Amino acid sequence: MDIKTVQDALKLQQELNAKLIQQFETLHKGRKITVAALLKEKEKELTRVQKDVEIVTRERDQAISRWDQRIEQRKAALVKLEAEIAALKKQVG
Repeated sequence: MDIKTVQDALKLQQELNAKLIQQFETLHKGRKITVAALLKEKEKELTRVQKDVEIVTRERDQAISRWDQRIEQRKAALVKLEAEIAALKKQVG
């Protein structure tokens, strides 16, 4: 799954969380789960989600950087065209 937005990351996190809960419930059916085991599983999940957030944040920053570059290119083209128009107006009038 390509993660392009924070919403995509949150959706993936929710899907992974649901799978983890399902696997955890299947694993521990009929047995009481200890708080220590639950804490360990939650810490693993936290680590995975933190990594997902870091990845999505990096991807967002890269996308923003690309858009900033495009904007700068367009601004440079605009300045160039304005200068060309000014030079042509000078020649005409």
